[in-house]
Amino acid sequence: MPTIDVGDPTDAQLIAASRFDGVHFATVLDRHAATVQRYLSDRLGSEVASAHVGEVFATAYAARRHFRSWNESAGPWFLGVATGVVRKQWRLELGQLRRIGRGVAPFADPLADHLQHLDARDRDVVILVAWCDLEPAAVSMALDLPVGTVTARLHGLAQQLLERVHVGLARVPSSWPGSTIVDGLDLVGALRPAGCDLDPALLEAVRHDLRVATGQPPAGAPRPTSAVAAEHEQLRRWRASPGSVVATLRARGSSPT
Repeated sequence: MPTIDVGDPTDAQLIAASRFDGVHFATVLDRHAATVQRYLSDRLGSEVASAHVGEVFATAYAARRHFRSWNESAGPWFLGVATGVVRKQWRLELGQLRRIGRGVAPFADPLADHLQHLDARDRDVVILVAWCDLEPAAVSMALDLPVGTVTARLHGLAQQLLERVHVGLARVPSSWPGSTIVDGLDLVGALRPAGCDLDPALLEAVRHDLRVATGQPPAGAPRPTSAVAAEHEQLRRWRASPGSVVATLRARGSSPT
């Protein structure tokens, strides 16, 4: 069957379409699995992060009808779902912060200690900005908070973090770069653990679980002709009017799967 030359559908379009055919969710998974795995590894430790990647995407798939996009991207939404998983594993996160506090940077211990004692919501805001480079509007969407609340909390938290480091060190060496940084979020960013690549076997395992959840055929098995035809029709509509496809699908989807 000839391929159809269309622009890549946005995350928002794919997730809207996945309410009728779950196969589209796999494409969004592929786009964001590495980011989700890195985020979980940062917060829970690389040893256990892989065990929770599938949970994030299973939870997101089950809640896809409530999806809210940010600039058509599902990235912040997935990180918000992952943050919910982290909160259930708070003991693991505190252990990870203690390990980070034993780092070589002079500010690692007082800063990690302060992060451990922050309110969970404040810690989420700080880490999503400092480690994931999210803008306040994206953090607002991820955590379901008013953007004004996020902005205000960030300002106060940045100052608290810097003050905590200065108190913890008692004397800040003049040669230390942090002595000229006016935003404590920069220091938190410097504590981000070293990244690790997404294991292809892990990604395939998550994709397999998604296929099972959506009733799709096993990998490599031929798809029904009707499913292929429906997908090509969807691609044609994306090419013809990419901006209206979400509204059209929502209008049709009074009883989505």
